[in-house]
Amino acid sequence: VWNAGIFAWRVEALHDAVGRFLPRTAAALDALAAGTSLGDAWAATDATSIDVGVLERATNVVVVPVDCGWSDVGAWSALDEALPPTEGGTVHAEAVVAEDAARNIVHAAGKLVALLGVDDLVVVDTPDVLLVARRDRAQDVRELVDAVERRGLRRYT
Repeated sequence: VWNAGIFAWRVEALHDAVGRFLPRTAAALDALAAGTSLGDAWAATDATSIDVGVLERATNVVVVPVDCGWSDVGAWSALDEALPPTEGGTVHAEAVVAEDAARNIVHAAGKLVALLGVDDLVVVDTPDVLLVARRDRAQDVRELVDAVERRGLRRYT
């Protein structure tokens, strides 16, 4: 059986499991509910996924086989499957002008995106960070996050 990362649980059961297996995360969630900023709460969590931190340790977990279709939209490259293609690739933006550009994935809400002579890029524009990566390296974003932290630019992570 393959774990597609699709979970269903009662809120109380997840809360209890997080409290048992991820005490730092449980405390951070409590602090968030009490008014701590999301950034501070996030920084205080256990550095692990729900799969490793809870599901691999819990004994009250069951698998329900299902054939519902699934795509890893958690990866930038999966947007090709989830969104319709536009000029120059798969682009979510206000407008697109593309010349000699293909297979690019761009997220820049509310902006004009102009692509000229570029292929196979991932470009993601957020209010405080602009990411530009070769498409085949898009899953390596963690390397950039680590570099940002090493350089003392934590407010961008």
